[in-house]
Amino acid sequence: MTTNTKEANPFIWWELRRIPFNIFFIISTEISVQLIYVFAEVGPTEEAIHPFTLMAIIIILNILYTITWLSEIGKRRTHNQRLELFKRILFIAIGFIMIPPVLHFFPFIFKQLFSL
Repeated sequence: MTTNTKEANPFIWWELRRIPFNIFFIISTEISVQLIYVFAEVGPTEEAIHPFTLMAIIIILNILYTITWLSEIGKRRTHNQRLELFKRILFIAIGFIMIPPVLHFFPFIFKQLFSL
């Protein structure tokens, strides 16, 4: 059985997937911000979330991504194991960025239900 160099090297494997990770993350961030605009009833000229907060979240989640593949040093993971770990870290990142709109959702619903 021949091992592909890209598959054998954790650094290459993870870094080839960093761009798709960030694309999914940016899309989910935009969805999150738009949901905040709806649920928090933020005006079009107001910031739903501060740009520095977004930058900090992006940096923190990319550090988490890097720690994920650094944890692989000295271990031999299969492609399927890496793929499963990649999916987990992606879902954690998307879940993390969806916390603010979820927190704004409940007061929004409460206000809609009881403002009759």
